[in-house]
Amino acid sequence: MTKAFDLQRLNVPQLAQQNAHLQGTLSLGELDRLGLGLAAGASLEPAAIDTPLAPHADGPVVQWSMAFFESELPALNTTSPMVVSSPRIAPLGQLLAREHPTLVLGVKARVSLVCQRCLAPFEEALEVQRRFYWVANEDTALALDEALEDDLLVSSSAFDGQALVEDELILAMPLVPMHDTCPVALSPQQGSSAQDDLLSSRPNPFSVLSGLKVKKG
Repeated sequence: MTKAFDLQRLNVPQLAQQNAHLQGTLSLGELDRLGLGLAAGASLEPAAIDTPLAPHADGPVVQWSMAFFESELPALNTTSPMVVSSPRIAPLGQLLAREHPTLVLGVKARVSLVCQRCLAPFEEALEVQRRFYWVANEDTALALDEALEDDLLVSSSAFDGQALVEDELILAMPLVPMHDTCPVALSPQQGSSAQDDLLSSRPNPFSVLSGLKVKKG
């Protein structure tokens, strides 16, 4: 799809009908919540991809892609209770037979962090591949949430795709960034399991930020 679009105001039903494929890049400066979590000496570098990314005037970038189409909901987890008594929820059979706006989201980035064990630079390649379905209203999304592994969102003609990219990057961040094997020698105390347990208990900025995500919004 070559037509100009606003990533922060996507008409989801229309894009799904058009089988639209969108892609682009975002700078770190455009992702405020992610930037807060990376403020302590971290940065984003271009993701390793098949073709080089074009230079970005605002610095390092995140690469994203969105494939929209219409599809039926996948098989439900029948062991999960579903609340379908609300008059705003269509009969279950109709919901399963109907095609819904669907998105396959891909995001790539490389994050430079600090190892919390040896304090040396630590790099983490992030790659997100997620599928989302849109339904008519909040009641339907809540009713089917536990019965589906994929996320359900409420259909919108002005959906914030940039916030979704940022949400998924935040959720993909390691809670405690550490080398598998630190490149510098550690003292016995530093390398002890007790030290690792202490590090694991430290609050992580990304665990706080991920709580700001509204998955059904």
